[in-house]
Amino acid sequence: MSENATTQPPAILIIDDTPANLGVALEYLSEHGFDVGVARSGEAGLECAVSAPTDLILLDVMMPGIDGFETCRRLKANAATAEIPVIFMTAQTDTEDVVNGFEAGGVDYVTKPIRIAELMARINTHLGLHIMRKQLAEHNEQLSATIARLKETQAGLVQADKLASLGAMVAGIAHELNTPIGNALIMATSLEDAAVNFNAMITGKELRRSDLTAYAQRSQGMAEIVTRSCQRAANLIISFKQVAVDQTSEQRRRFDLHTLVNDNIAAIRPSFRSAPWVIEADVPVGLDCDSYPGPLGQVITNLIQNAVTHAFDGRDSGTLRITTLLKAYFVEMVFQDDGKGMESAVLARIFEPFYTSRLGQGGSGLGLSISLNIVTGVLGGSLHATSQPGSGSRFVINFPLIAPTAPNVSV
Repeated sequence: MSENATTQPPAILIIDDTPANLGVALEYLSEHGFDVGVARSGEAGLECAVSAPTDLILLDVMMPGIDGFETCRRLKANAATAEIPVIFMTAQTDTEDVVNGFEAGGVDYVTKPIRIAELMARINTHLGLHIMRKQLAEHNEQLSATIARLKETQAGLVQADKLASLGAMVAGIAHELNTPIGNALIMATSLEDAAVNFNAMITGKELRRSDLTAYAQRSQGMAEIVTRSCQRAANLIISFKQVAVDQTSEQRRRFDLHTLVNDNIAAIRPSFRSAPWVIEADVPVGLDCDSYPGPLGQVITNLIQNAVTHAFDGRDSGTLRITTLLKAYFVEMVFQDDGKGMESAVLARIFEPFYTSRLGQGGSGLGLSISLNIVTGVLGGSLHATSQPGSGSRFVINFPLIAPTAPNVSV
């Protein structure tokens, strides 16, 4: 939900040349938490809708100057006001006037004299739909921005071991988001259908108190599902942003690899201090690199956490050994564990984005994919793995002492 929707009362603009004719309805709206504004002509209403935040418009049809139909057409022609729901107020009930109102862009109508119960039911229905549409639009904007960033990582995704291309990553995101967004759309559609049926009962003068109660309960339940689904989608989007690592925000500098490795181990050691396995690091002092310590530190952390999660799960002992070897102008860094190891089918897919062998047990399946993207795209190196069931796993990073002038992945 937008910030305005959560901190400000709903803003209703009434456009009517004689608003006094609305009688108690006007007072009722003001007394029940709505921020009510009044414009006495179509021209004035157009200005008010643009200059002040407006969530819904009650629009009279018969007015001097431009009538309600023309006012609505101009509202819908203006990008700043096109999404504001418009409910017509009219004493005319013939079919032609009703059709003209919908063709002009109105979402509903009420007849004069105004009946409070009917007016409130229609206002609440369309305010709810308006807020949900804004929520979906906001989450779609976030998704579009995330997909745009993912497209910029394409060069880094097509790397060692024939990693799936960008299309696979976008497909994975679409798959992950399909459930919450699909649920939200289904519920929004159901709520809209319920509103149509409710309006039909009102129009046919068949509305009973039990119908109103049932409609309110169903609407609340569906709105809650929409809210939860949108929140789930938002949380997924936040996690997906980790894929598009922002290399340009990482500082390049000279650093000692021994210090970097031990600093990263020390930073995450509290999370497994009581675990029955150990980390042994054998990295010589004085191995100076001119590279990106932030991204390299993330890879080190990811590989350690991968061992924590997979290699030693259920084991009462184990060792993860980190060693380095200088080969000409390249560093070979090896992460060797004596854990459970991996089947060949699992090994073949560990660098794929969203792949995890612990489905439903936590984890996003992005750690190794992100690490490969960093090593190949930022550090200018390579990352590969070997493993045998029962014999542990071995991850090997090769990267130059002096990183490429610019990362190979543009973000």
